[in-house]
Amino acid sequence: MLPNQALKPTVPASGGHVGLRGESGGSMRKGKRSRSNELHPEYDFSSMKGGVRGKYAAGLRKESNLVLLEPDVASAFPTEAAANEALRAVLKASQAVRRRRPNRPIQRTAGGTGRR
Repeated sequence: MLPNQALKPTVPASGGHVGLRGESGGSMRKGKRSRSNELHPEYDFSSMKGGVRGKYAAGLRKESNLVLLEPDVASAFPTEAAANEALRAVLKASQAVRRRRPNRPIQRTAGGTGRR
C-alpha cells in the first residue's frame, strides 16, 4: 500500500467484525510461514572451531541436581510436584527415625538375677 492510500473500513456480509483493508481490497495480514527443522545452508558448523558436542555437559551435571527416573518409577508420579511431595515425605520420615533415642539397656533389679 502506498503512503497516500487510505484504509477503508469493511463490514463482512454476515455483519460480523469490521476489518481494515487497503484500496486494493486485500487483507493486510501476513500469511503463515511454514517452519521446517532444516538449517539454512549458510549455517555450516563443520567449519567452526571449537564446536564440540557436549563441551559443557560435565560441568552442567556437576552443578545440576537433575535426576533421571526409571520409567516404572516415573509412571507413579503424574507431575513434578507429586514427585517432590513424595520425596519430602520420605526425608521427613527418615529424619524422624534418626532422632529417636536408642533404647536403654535392661537394668537388673536389686532383688534378683533377672531370671524367672
